[in-house]
Formats: sequence, C-alpha cells, structure tokens
Amino acid sequence: MSADQIAVLLVSDSPLLRDTIQRTLGLSPGMRMVAGIPLSMLTPQALDELRPAVVVIDLNGAEDEALDQIESVQQMSRPPSLIVLGNSANLPAVLRLLRMGVHGIIQTEDAPSELPHAIACVAHGQAFLCPPASSALLDQIRRQPKRRARPGHH
Repeated sequence: MSADQIAVLLVSDSPLLRDTIQRTLGLSPGMRMVAGIPLSMLTPQALDELRPAVVVIDLNGAEDEALDQIESVQQMSRPPSLIVLGNSANLPAVLRLLRMGVHGIIQTEDAPSELPHAIACVAHGQAFLCPPASSALLDQIRRQPKRRARPGHH
C-alpha cells in the first residue's frame, strides 16, 4: 500500500453490496478498502484499529441503528469523514444527515459509479452530494425569501 492511498471502511449488512464496492474500489487508483463490516461491528475500537480516512455507511435496512452509529462516530476526538448510502434524498433526511456531520450522500444504486469520486472529495475536505440531495437543498434555498441588498452593497 502506498502512503497516499485513501483507507476506506465500508459498513453494510449486505454482503453483496460490500463485495460490489470492494471490487469497485479495487479498480480505483489511490484507494483501498481496509474492511467491509456489518453495522453491528462499527465501534470506536474498530475505527481505532482500522484507521480509515473515510467510512461509508449503508443506511438501507437499519437506518435508526446506522444513525446512532453515525452519532457515536462523530463523538470521537478525530472522526473519519463519513459518506452515507441510502435511497432517501428528501430534504428532511438530507438536512438531518448534514447536521450530524456527514460529508457525503449517495444513492445506493449509484454507489459503484459515484463512490470513488465521493471518497476522493470527502478525503480532501470537500462535500459530495448526489443530484437528488443537491436538488433538495437548492429547492429549499430557492424557496426562501430573497433579501434586498442594503444601500451601498452590491
């Protein structure tokens, strides 16, 4: 492993999804999957041992437990960047995830194609939002009343 590879931990209760993403990341230069584990194994101790730069968490099937785990991870002194995979990109869900400290949101069906780019983005301090999540946020912003410019300001 070269020093500049991004270490990724995949957390999913689906062995098929873990296998698919592991194959995808194996073909992606600059990243490696340190492990693929079920949600029940995501603990601060596991993160300390594996030291991923990015954790990808599958929300499908056990959303409440996954959200609890996200809160737990965010309480660490140096939490890794988080990307969630899910099928809901409605505004309340997107806002909740962003407020929890999630750095990326991807629709599960788009994970094989979007995940390498999303991982690279969040590993370098940027955010990554799938088009439906971006649209939900932009629609909300566009619906907000426009502020008038103050005199002397453009």
